[in-house]
Amino acid sequence: MLTLSTPPKRILVIHVARFGDTLLTGVAIRALKQAYPDAEIDFLGHPKRYDIIRGLPELAHVGAVSKKSAAFKGWCSKLFGRKPYDLAVIWGHDAAIHRYAERVATHLVVQQIKDETTNQSLRAAGHEVLKMPSDKEIPLADWLLTLVERGLGISTPNRQVTYTVLPAEKAWAQEWLAQAFAGISDPEAFPLIGLIIESFPTFKHRDWPIEHFVALCRGIVDQYPQARFVLLGSQLPKPKVAALKAVIGNRMVHGADRLSMRESGAIMSCLDLYIGIDTGPSHVAAGIGVPMVCLFHCARRGPLVLSPVRPDVVTMIEHPCQTEQCSFSISMGDLQPEPVLAATLSQLQRIGQGQGAA
Repeated sequence: MLTLSTPPKRILVIHVARFGDTLLTGVAIRALKQAYPDAEIDFLGHPKRYDIIRGLPELAHVGAVSKKSAAFKGWCSKLFGRKPYDLAVIWGHDAAIHRYAERVATHLVVQQIKDETTNQSLRAAGHEVLKMPSDKEIPLADWLLTLVERGLGISTPNRQVTYTVLPAEKAWAQEWLAQAFAGISDPEAFPLIGLIIESFPTFKHRDWPIEHFVALCRGIVDQYPQARFVLLGSQLPKPKVAALKAVIGNRMVHGADRLSMRESGAIMSCLDLYIGIDTGPSHVAAGIGVPMVCLFHCARRGPLVLSPVRPDVVTMIEHPCQTEQCSFSISMGDLQPEPVLAATLSQLQRIGQGQGAA
């Protein structure tokens, strides 16, 4: 464990990762701020994903870094011996980023990487280099906190992820929805449901078949004929969009191919219910606290993935295969639409009753 003679005044946090993991880094950032309340904390992440963490109250600045750009950064600090950061905390396996952090920070707590030369060099310089546990067996939030808990002796009971929707983003989302459904439906019609139907191309085993989503939406519309749907996420195959459109009609707005992740997050904050699979936007919804139904493959169970800010409004539906028999070849199609529809209708009934009471 790294022992600091004085509390750090400036801290650099680096995590170059996917959207969900980047957002979950906020759990560790919050722990750092609680331990060092007077410190100014900056965050650097993937050039296309770092913005997801913007708005967290614990952060002073956010920016981008990559293993390529890291090789050219921080040399002035090294040359003149004026390191702007007292402490840097880094997840990831890129030696170039570890070396950059060493140039700009006096003390480092970093994840051990495959480059043993870099590991040994950092240890010899007095930095803390930690071998991390497997991220397949413990919740992602716990895995991220391992670095600060074991590396700095910081303890925190709070594992809940939070996502900040900025006021201007909220106003934009309300206007976007009003225009999207203008002339199509009652702008106050209940429920407004967001759908995420695909994960990353490299995680296709997490995708629920489109025919199951169609059956789910048909069941929702049968019970809630005024339901409105917003299709979110990344660009989608046209046949999948057409299949949903055939069931929902013009009460579905397709924004998946033209919204940024932060724009999608702002729209999520306006939803009555979010329905999705194990992918980055689900972390955003969990961080906002929107009621949600989320589906998980047996290779990665829900409690290992999500750390929702409002667990009471989250329904995690697991693939029926036993974990011991699970493999990436197991189809999400084995999870039938009926239990998902039942969970969805239960959520909508509870939400509707809450609105009535209000």
